[in-house]
Amino acid sequence: MKKKSPIPFKALIGYTKTKPMDLLARLNAVFAGLYADPTDYPTPPIDPATFKSNIDTFAADITSALDGGTKAIAERDKQATVVIKMLHELGHYVEANCKGDLPTFLKSGFEVASKQKAVSQSLSESIRNIKNGDNSGQLLITIAAVAGAFSYELR
Repeated sequence: MKKKSPIPFKALIGYTKTKPMDLLARLNAVFAGLYADPTDYPTPPIDPATFKSNIDTFAADITSALDGGTKAIAERDKQATVVIKMLHELGHYVEANCKGDLPTFLKSGFEVASKQKAVSQSLSESIRNIKNGDNSGQLLITIAAVAGAFSYELR
């Protein structure tokens, strides 16, 4: 049984918490890059007219939602879900069809996802974590143990 070769680059496709204007900028970058040269990406899973139409609808929904109306915001968020799904599909297509070439990958308009996990650092040498407490003005602080200490003073 032949093993699949690993994909050398992963597209950054986690856009669910992205601000609408930033998402729109990424959509336009992907549209301009992916469909610019058909020799790089000959058969994208979403045709350019459909993708552009959804981008334009999302842009109009962003403008409509600027007044803060709940219905307009709901429509914008619904369309954001649609275009994010399209980005996921196109991102996987780009990963599989860039032929391991970083410049070709980057021409698509996608960003390369980092392969390294972010390491959580402690806040200081002594303070490890700070969380809000149950009551207003209350904090829960985790500190590093000091050998032989009977109590701690925090300022």
